[in-house]
Amino acid sequence: LLDRVQAEDPTWKDSGTAFITSVTRLLERLLDYRNVIEGEENRDKRMSCTVNLL
Repeated sequence: LLDRVQAEDPTWKDSGTAFITSVTRLLERLLDYRNVIEGEENRDKRMSCTVNLL
């Protein structure tokens, strides 16, 4: 999707790239949070993931 946005329409290039990067980063944080909640991680790690999501 990122390659397509950058290649096809220069008008959407900057905002599209920023949006895709933001969604990617948020999904990575959400997956980290899920892994910590399901695992037996310590409380500090759990709090760190929660703060990152916020």
